[in-house]
Amino acid sequence: MSRDTYCSGTFIGQRISDDSIDLNNTEENRLKFTLCFTPTKNYPSVFGGGLYDSYLSIIHGTYNGTKRECSMIEIINGISTYSYQCKLIIDKSKSTVYLHGTWKSLINSNLFGKLAMICEEDIPTDFLSGIWIGQSDPDEELHDFFIPINPIRWCITIFRTHNDHWKLYGSGYFNDSADIPDQPLLFFTLEGNGTLDDMNIIKKYNTNTDYTVEYRGKFIELENKNFQFQGRWSNLTAGSYGTFFAKQFRLNPLIFYRLDICICEICGNAINPGDNRWCCFQCTYNTCSSGCHLNSLAMNHKHELIVDILPCQKVAQGNTSVELIENAFQLFHLSPLLIFKNQKTNEFTSISYGDMFDKCIKLSKYWKKFVANANDDNRPFILFICNTSPAYICCLLSGLLLQSVIVPINGSLHIDAIKHTLSITNPSIIVIDEQYYDKVNPVLSSNQKDSLMIIYKHEEQFLHQSKTMNNTTNIISLTNALEFGETSSIDIKSSFNLSSTTISAIFSTSGSTGYPKGAIFTEDLIVPTDNFTLISPFIRIDYQPFDPTILLSLMTTIRYGSSRGLTNLNDMWNDIKYIKPTSLGLTPQLWNLIYKNYLSKLNDNLTLMEKESVEKEIRNDLGGRVHVGTSGGGSISPTVLFFIRNKLKIDLVDMYGCRECGNISKNGVIYPGIDVKLIPVADMDDCDGIHQGEICIHSPKMIQGYLGMDQHSSFIEIDGKIYYKTGDVGHLEGKTIKLIDRSGIMIKNSQGEWISPVKIENIIEQLSEISTSFIIGDSNYSYVIAIICPSQSGSTLNDIDMLQLIRFHCNQSALNGHEIPQGVFIERNIIWNEKNGLIKEKKCRHALSQYYSDLKTKLFNQELIYENLKNNQLTEEFIEILENILNRKLNGQINGDNTFLEIGADSLCISLLCKIFNDRGISIKPSTIYNHQLSHLNHILTKKHFISNEIIHDINWNEQSRLPHHIRKLCSNFKLSEKKNILVTGATGFLGPLLIYEIAKQMDDNVNIYCIIRATDDEHAKQRLQDDLEKCGKLNSLNWKQIHCIVGDISKDNLGLANDLYNKLIEEIGFIYHNASQVHLEMPYKALKKWNVQGTLNVLEFALKSHGKFIYTSSVAALPASNDLKEDSNGWTCLTSNEINQKDGYGQTKVICEKILKQASDLGAHIIIIRPCSISPHTNTGYTNLNDFINILLRTQIELNTIVENSNMRLHFVPVDYCAKVTVALSKHFESQGKCFNLYGNPFNIANIYKILFDKLSNINIKKIKQNQWKEFVLNNLSESSRSWPLRERIAAIQFVNEYHGDEQHVGVPIHMTKEFLEKQCLIPWFEIKDEDFIKSIDYMIQQKYFN
Repeated sequence: MSRDTYCSGTFIGQRISDDSIDLNNTEENRLKFTLCFTPTKNYPSVFGGGLYDSYLSIIHGTYNGTKRECSMIEIINGISTYSYQCKLIIDKSKSTVYLHGTWKSLINSNLFGKLAMICEEDIPTDFLSGIWIGQSDPDEELHDFFIPINPIRWCITIFRTHNDHWKLYGSGYFNDSADIPDQPLLFFTLEGNGTLDDMNIIKKYNTNTDYTVEYRGKFIELENKNFQFQGRWSNLTAGSYGTFFAKQFRLNPLIFYRLDICICEICGNAINPGDNRWCCFQCTYNTCSSGCHLNSLAMNHKHELIVDILPCQKVAQGNTSVELIENAFQLFHLSPLLIFKNQKTNEFTSISYGDMFDKCIKLSKYWKKFVANANDDNRPFILFICNTSPAYICCLLSGLLLQSVIVPINGSLHIDAIKHTLSITNPSIIVIDEQYYDKVNPVLSSNQKDSLMIIYKHEEQFLHQSKTMNNTTNIISLTNALEFGETSSIDIKSSFNLSSTTISAIFSTSGSTGYPKGAIFTEDLIVPTDNFTLISPFIRIDYQPFDPTILLSLMTTIRYGSSRGLTNLNDMWNDIKYIKPTSLGLTPQLWNLIYKNYLSKLNDNLTLMEKESVEKEIRNDLGGRVHVGTSGGGSISPTVLFFIRNKLKIDLVDMYGCRECGNISKNGVIYPGIDVKLIPVADMDDCDGIHQGEICIHSPKMIQGYLGMDQHSSFIEIDGKIYYKTGDVGHLEGKTIKLIDRSGIMIKNSQGEWISPVKIENIIEQLSEISTSFIIGDSNYSYVIAIICPSQSGSTLNDIDMLQLIRFHCNQSALNGHEIPQGVFIERNIIWNEKNGLIKEKKCRHALSQYYSDLKTKLFNQELIYENLKNNQLTEEFIEILENILNRKLNGQINGDNTFLEIGADSLCISLLCKIFNDRGISIKPSTIYNHQLSHLNHILTKKHFISNEIIHDINWNEQSRLPHHIRKLCSNFKLSEKKNILVTGATGFLGPLLIYEIAKQMDDNVNIYCIIRATDDEHAKQRLQDDLEKCGKLNSLNWKQIHCIVGDISKDNLGLANDLYNKLIEEIGFIYHNASQVHLEMPYKALKKWNVQGTLNVLEFALKSHGKFIYTSSVAALPASNDLKEDSNGWTCLTSNEINQKDGYGQTKVICEKILKQASDLGAHIIIIRPCSISPHTNTGYTNLNDFINILLRTQIELNTIVENSNMRLHFVPVDYCAKVTVALSKHFESQGKCFNLYGNPFNIANIYKILFDKLSNINIKKIKQNQWKEFVLNNLSESSRSWPLRERIAAIQFVNEYHGDEQHVGVPIHMTKEFLEKQCLIPWFEIKDEDFIKSIDYMIQQKYFN
């Protein structure tokens, strides 16, 4: 059961001021609240109301049932008045519940203190409380007016005042109303007076109007001792009226509730625990309260649907496998256990728990005679050589009922492996499918043949089969066995008792490297004890012909009364539409197949709505009800994982486990109770056993060992405990584990780099042209080769076309150069399957390696490469250059569409190619080498020039700036919260530390400041921030109890945070300062998009989910390069595509981000944009950014001992301390919402900086050259070893001498609105850059030896 705690009741207590001594404070602080702490995932998860002498209050907020923590806001007369941070405390010895925490006035920040409350016990004769669920219906005569049926969700307390008079108070809300326009979530107070037989309640909305609804009725006690309030309602303002009922539910904090997620049988949406639903407890039938219970299908359900808020699932109990099976078959007698397509009728049918139990009893009675003499010392073994079918599942359960040891093995095993299993188990009974009889029969002894039972093909679904294989033998069919059992009166119960250490099953390994090993499973491993959230109805599918551990999942299935759909790989995609599973467990290859099916339906011209339609089609192809999924048996591509979770809306869990230890991790997080150790891997330097190495597991689910093997090398002792060596290589960090690959299949190339073939296979198998693949490598070569089994769509491709396709996709998937295959072989002659031993449960890598050993030699010697194929669009000279750099022949393997990275280049190769270009007088950037096709590079080499528009113009800026649909939906539901805690991105660097300092200085002392920092761990993140704070002199100026440094990555989903932490921050954060940005002046837009655009979208999504203020540090680089720049009244601008094209990659990312944020702001998000120009040194200390371009320029000029004469370039700066100060001040002001503020300083002549600099460095002899000489001088004289070398082209292009007309202070950048707002609203004077600022800055850089 879930260990979360939920509660409803009446709480009495008081707000205690910090300076109070006496807890019995003034009457003003005495409180009486009615509260409901619910498990719903929707807002609010805690709600209720307060009773005061002359008014009522509304309370709502969030509650974490695991931590028992809540955050609440109290609203009085429509004004948010108090906030509470509390925790439920349970005293089980006294059956008492307390609510303790802190409070704070939202009107007067000087008022705050502690909260102490106790929950009063309900006394039906005097006191009733709880959450009340129901609905209000309009009268039939109002049908033509389309008045909606509204759900009721109230938290109320009713108490006796005197005699028969009762008083009622509380609050409620609903989100399905047409009563108040533009209010999707309505809160209201409830106040009532009267008797239990005649109670009048007035519902008053939390709006500025006197809008009320009256409810009048009586309280009726129900059979379960709860009450129901029912009667009539009327809305005098709207002229509507009707009937209503509200049923009482009491949440007991001493009871642990099941929190399964139910699926609405009508719309297929999830119904979370705590949400209103209409359900049938007899059938586990659920519908959501948004009208689906009024659907004809629901109304025609064979049982009455009743309103509730919690799941109606039952759970079978049992300490042993026998007890669990018997209890489950009783409890779920009428429920379907198996769903499958009938072989004769071709229609889907099902077998109920009751029907299956009847068959199991009959079969057990027949088998009993073969195991009659069994005891503790002589356990009977039953060997199963069968594929998955209803009959096979019946046999497995029957064997457990007989307390026998279950031994399933794969019928496709080599006969020697089967003989080995027979010899070590000596089975009392053998069950075999008809298809394996001829194979196995010759190796059976006469005694074994006597106990043999055949499952004929038709018998797999219990279709009648009367014949036997041989009338002269004792071999019988399943049908015969069931007939014998039906007439038998034998008692199947055994004389000995099962214990937790009793061996109940032997599950064999695949046998891919020899005889299968029999893993010993005892009762404690067979009987499920884990409690987890389920989907109801829980329907999964079985598609594998043989699953060696199906019994384990089957026991979990029957424990929860779930169902299983049986199919096969050939029919699965058709059958799944009819089985309609709610959970889907697939291998990574099959998830890839779904992804490829999705891609095949897309094209570049599809609109967002059309893509969503394709996603819906894919969901419907999967039955339309899949809400959860699992992937196991290997790592799944992040691309596919993202698609399944975000596009198909399936909560896909990436599982890692093994047969010997059970589940190890979920989405990389190690399960509680699992101990993980790493040990070094021979010859793998990176696998030192500290953070990376072979994974070893100690688990409560670990098997005792292998049958017939007293000691096996897979089990080792570490620190006095036994661990299982998984054979997997992984990376361990804290409580997270990342699987890399199997230690025995990692490839080491000639450069000493270890390569994971499975990682590459997972990526290339996403291509619709590839069915499956096998990556091979060789220690004598730096690259790998792919052996491909093509799909139908890929069968027409030749080797070169397939290789180009693979290279492009690998590059797009961010594989490193040495991971991208440089050769390919398309297998057109055979299909990998179990018959040829190349695939069993998974790829048989050893068999594949042996099968392709001769081909491998030929491939790496390039004997199969088409020598006469020409390299498309590339000159022979350019190909020779590439071959010399890569140190290998290319021989027709590339064309002009490839990038250098795709054909195996690394950073050293990039540098070498840059040098060749520069030696020929062509200035080229590493980013160009990385991001552009070889044909383009070839063009630069041969034509001696570079036309940038050929690359830039392929970007659709409108598409790039389109606000994603899910962000739009979040914007439409946005309502600014009152939360004060703060999240900061970009906390390190230059501006970040001073921003942290200003936040701490200007905000309340009790505000928590969370800093997301890229680091190895939280301690490293904290050290990074401390180092930068020390640089700016603010390290000792902060209260570190306020500062929380956490490792994250804004470019990733959930900001790179674990789901729990991400959700926790959503509940806490009210201010989001997004200061993080990748500033790289040479990188193009596409290279920066991940950080600067997607990162901003991710942070924006967080801000919208947390209902917080989003303060974005943009840049004047986002503004048009025009002297007549036009802004609207709030500072927003609109650039044309041509204007965006003229910007560098960094400026383009800032433009796109602002376009996105403008859309979000227009939809209601709370957005504030800060646009600083170049951020200059600290006005007091001279602390400056040593990586700032102007500082790099100054250092380069000193390095060259040269400047341009008559330089008068005007620079615009904003001091870093001023920028930080006004950013925080603007974020606090309520009128700053939706505005853009330009921090653009007065022009400062670079000649002034030169004078200060050379006065300080008087020993340097500086020469002056003309402006027209500058570019050539830099390109010819700047050393390749210079730190400025990567920026040489940008430095060479600077125009130091310009003509200025008049004395325009702020050309092109309006500052009037910003200046006026700061001075009048924030009382902060405008700034001015002076010589003194740069004197301090030069001193600082000299002190840092920056110019050395």
